[in-house]
Amino acid sequence: TFDGTSSRLGDALDRARDELTGLPLSGLLVVSDGADTADNAFEASISQLKAQGVPVFAIGLEALKWVCATSRQVGVPYPDLWCADFINFVLRRTGHPTTNSRAARSFLDYGKRIESPLVGAIVVLTRGKNGGHVGIVRGTDGAGNIIVISGNHGNKVWESPYPKERVLGYVIPPEAH
Repeated sequence: TFDGTSSRLGDALDRARDELTGLPLSGLLVVSDGADTADNAFEASISQLKAQGVPVFAIGLEALKWVCATSRQVGVPYPDLWCADFINFVLRRTGHPTTNSRAARSFLDYGKRIESPLVGAIVVLTRGKNGGHVGIVRGTDGAGNIIVISGNHGNKVWESPYPKERVLGYVIPPEAH
């Protein structure tokens, strides 16, 4: 809304779809502050777009909803490592297939590889000598480092920058365009 008290993403998606009716539409890019949508129309709008064959890739928006949540709040095991569990949780909630694995590096074999840090894509990072960490790309900083939303960050879902040198790869769900 104009006063900045709420975001009505469902209404915005419906308006864009209506205004673009009759034009070839390969997808819509939604940029949001991550605030609650203040209405329940967002999921309905996404479903309508998917039914019309318009690709919708909203895992980044879903991940934002859970920042500051604990492992218990997202229903994943603790005190185990749970970054991959969180990403699989987000994928399930957005209707995408999962890796069915608790290993961060399992995402290197998931979906489609992409070359750059697309906002909303999954990023796999190194952790220690042989470990891994996985999260959702929120953006980059001025030096090209990756800003990531991930689970198992101090027992919470958190947003944090990671050095670009730690990136092993970026992927998007298999049916995303």
